[in-house]
Amino acid sequence: MGLIRFLIIVLLIWLAVHYFKRWLDAPPAKRQKPKAKQVESFVACHTCGLHIPQQEAIEHAGHYYCSEAHRDADHD
Repeated sequence: MGLIRFLIIVLLIWLAVHYFKRWLDAPPAKRQKPKAKQVESFVACHTCGLHIPQQEAIEHAGHYYCSEAHRDADHD
């Protein structure tokens, strides 16, 4: 019985060492680089100078406005 127990312990130690070495040799997980955010274009309101994203601005006659009220006030 002592020899079988000894062989089982040796086998378990060998397996532990074997898997530990495989774990150390494994390549590290590739880190994904964060995707670059698209830079929004900002424009200044022609009336008050407030900077707002171009997509949200109101364009009229080549000028940008932050609101319809400022667009209307500039053309009155």
